[in-house]
Amino acid sequence: MELIKIKGKFQITLPQSLRSQMGLAVGDYVKADVEDGKIVLERIAMVPADSVGRSGSKERRQALALIEEIWSKTKNEDPEEVEKLVREAVKAVRKPQ
Repeated sequence: MELIKIKGKFQITLPQSLRSQMGLAVGDYVKADVEDGKIVLERIAMVPADSVGRSGSKERRQALALIEEIWSKTKNEDPEEVEKLVREAVKAVRKPQ
């Protein structure tokens, strides 16, 4: 376990041992969340926009169109139902990996 000091603007420096274990480099992204009273950081792989190409643009347009459709139909709906519809829309445009 590493001890980390919170500095000005609530910034922290991740120790080299943790960065190495997670394969983190300068410019990488991490997702932060609180689980059971602990701050959890998860490495996120980001795809540069210029590497996505035309197929990404089509998928993005499809996803945005579905989100707009869901939004127009669910403005006064139960948030859980909206979340379900969004999950279904994401599955519809996501390619199998």
